[in-house]
Amino acid sequence: MTSTGLANRREFERAVARLPVDRPFAFLAADIDGLKATNDTFGHAPGDELITAVGTAISSVVRRGDTVARVGGDEFAVLMLDASPETASRLGQRIQDAVGRTRVATGAARLSVGYCTAQAGDPEIVRRMVDGALYRAKHEGRARTIVRDVNDAAPLAVPAEAFQWSGRFGAPRVAP
Repeated sequence: MTSTGLANRREFERAVARLPVDRPFAFLAADIDGLKATNDTFGHAPGDELITAVGTAISSVVRRGDTVARVGGDEFAVLMLDASPETASRLGQRIQDAVGRTRVATGAARLSVGYCTAQAGDPEIVRRMVDGALYRAKHEGRARTIVRDVNDAAPLAVPAEAFQWSGRFGAPRVAP
C-alpha cells in the first residue's frame, strides 16, 4: 500500500500475474502532468497533495474489482478484467474528467493517459503498448488519452527510457 492508499507496484504485478489467460483485460497507465514543476516551484508537500488528490480521483471512478496502483512517483496504473475497448475508453474519459475537476493549492491537476485492451494474451505485450501510448500522450501535448490496439502491428517509436512504470511481469498467468 502506498501513501495514497492505493496498491503499490508489487501488488499490481501480483494482480497481473493472477490474470486468467482466456479473459479480456485492459491496462491503463496515467502520469501526472507537471509534477516536477509543482515540486520545483511550490515544494514537495504540495506535490504530495497533488499525487494524493489524483490517486483519489482515479480510484473514485474505476469499477469495483479493478486494480488501481501508484506504480511510480507520479505514475498510476489500472488493471481491468473483462474490459471491452468501449469500457476502457469510458474509464479513460471518466479518469480525465475526474482529474480535471481536481483542484489543489497549486491549481488544477492534469493527466496523460495511455491504455490498451486485449481479448486475452500476454500482459507484457499489452504493458509495452500502454507504455508507448502514455509516452505518446506526454509528447503530443499532455492532458490527453492515447489508445493502442493490441492487434495493431505498427509499433510506436518509443525510446527505452519511456518504459518506467513497470519491469517485466515475470510470473506466469493463471490457467482457468
